[in-house]
Amino acid sequence: MKVNVIVFGFLFFVMNSFCWAGEYEVELMAGDSTFETGLHYTGKLTNGFLKTGMYYLQTDDDDLEYQRWLLDFTFGSDMIATDMIWEVGLASIFGSAEKDITYTELVADETTEGAEPVAVEATATYNSDLCVVAFITKVGYLFPSDVMTFPLELYGRVIYAPSSICFGDTENYLSYQIGAGFRIVEYASFMMQFSVFDVGLKSGANEWDYDESTFQIGLVFRF
Repeated sequence: MKVNVIVFGFLFFVMNSFCWAGEYEVELMAGDSTFETGLHYTGKLTNGFLKTGMYYLQTDDDDLEYQRWLLDFTFGSDMIATDMIWEVGLASIFGSAEKDITYTELVADETTEGAEPVAVEATATYNSDLCVVAFITKVGYLFPSDVMTFPLELYGRVIYAPSSICFGDTENYLSYQIGAGFRIVEYASFMMQFSVFDVGLKSGANEWDYDESTFQIGLVFRF
């Protein structure tokens, strides 16, 4: 938890240091059982930009509840190709995960002498806390406005943390995301994205995986 406090403090300092010029970005995305929102600030640097902000993701399925806060800061540039943006940086992730897991156990049949054990389904609830410092990489491309009426945006994001920088109940963390959207006006885009999560967790002496994928649609505003 101390690591998250340090990273959060650094992000707060950086965002306030660059508030004199730049662009804000607000994201609202929703899927069948997920909701995600984000707020980011981009400040210009001499040879690129610095982007800081946060995402909040919530999953509420029949047997799964997942809440995740992600605070990130990345350095980016468009020097590789025109209209293509690359970003690299760090993310501080914390939250909670709860899942009902159904398993089969053998129970002795006490009503019949000498009978074989009977297979019975049982349910266990696993609760775990997330605490991760992760590496983050993003890439995006915006097609020029003279190519199509509503410029097409393509993007991808990978977040990875090995066990050495995972804390608490978290064993490892990997998520990746691909998306596309149309910039319907200069300051707003209609977006679609597909995300995959593969997170190793502990719940007491038990190990389990948060292994989910989700499709979302939504809007991104810039001002």
